[in-house]
Amino acid sequence: MADTTYVKNDFASFNFGYEFYNGKQIFRNAWTLNVIDDEVAKMRHSGLITDVDLAIVKFVYHYSYVTARMVRDMFMPEKTVSEAADLLNKLLKNRLLNKFAISAFARDDYPADALDVFCLDYGGKKLLMHYGDPGDGAEKWTSGSVLMSIPKISEKLISADFYIQLVKNCGSNLEYLKMNPVYRKSKDPVSPNFEFCIKFNGDRKYFLGVVARESNLQPTFRDCIAKVDDFVSSKSWQRYFYGDNVTQPIVIVIAENDRVAIEAAKLVDTRTAIKAIRYTTDARMLNPLSDKGAFLKFVKEGTDEDYPEAHLVAVKSSVFSKPE
Repeated sequence: MADTTYVKNDFASFNFGYEFYNGKQIFRNAWTLNVIDDEVAKMRHSGLITDVDLAIVKFVYHYSYVTARMVRDMFMPEKTVSEAADLLNKLLKNRLLNKFAISAFARDDYPADALDVFCLDYGGKKLLMHYGDPGDGAEKWTSGSVLMSIPKISEKLISADFYIQLVKNCGSNLEYLKMNPVYRKSKDPVSPNFEFCIKFNGDRKYFLGVVARESNLQPTFRDCIAKVDDFVSSKSWQRYFYGDNVTQPIVIVIAENDRVAIEAAKLVDTRTAIKAIRYTTDARMLNPLSDKGAFLKFVKEGTDEDYPEAHLVAVKSSVFSKPE
């Protein structure tokens, strides 16, 4: 009988399901601080660590986790996922990255056919301290930074994957994406999964992203979207987003599928006053983002006999078009 107690490498999405909600990270390499600065410098100067390698390590540091498919999409679209995996495993061998499997239970072995999720290792920290971006805070990183619950890992992977899709679709129009920003409404912290900005027709359009999983609709998503509502419905957002013709940030909800998207939309409709909001899913966001159907809007009332109840309608969003 096939072992179903860990996430396998043919898993179709980053929605790991209830069976892994309280799961464990099974790391391939034991953590060690015994990384010599000179060795990392020698690998960089000899060309063993290439510019692409450095870019990947920077990306992993900023976005926490990647898979081979994500690295292929972001850094080497002309290559295969297998080739991207080979590159990541080279970085693993040189202790720049570590990787882990997601298991329902603690285990001593590392399954050969597990989904490999890569994260930073101490060699990567040393690399970034010498060759990273000034002020990026890499010196403060510890292995504790990557020890998270499986639901949080899922949210991080989805957010990073959405960023990759934004880069592919929006190019230079995408100004930035920031993970887990923290705002203040009075003294209360507000922290969506991500924030990003797109330059469109000369104006900056700001967005707040919230990840919705079936396993976190109550209470995690409910509480997060309520705080986002309080933030965008007041003037608090104006302290953080500014520029010519700036309007209230648009909320983007990424659900695991259409069924969860409609449940999230109903929750938003009944519990918040948010109007500037669009929905997408793990699968829909992998399509060209400017295509009709990449995003959905909520229609509260039935429109005809085909849609007698509240539903989601496919929409087209030109703000995500590639620059001309």
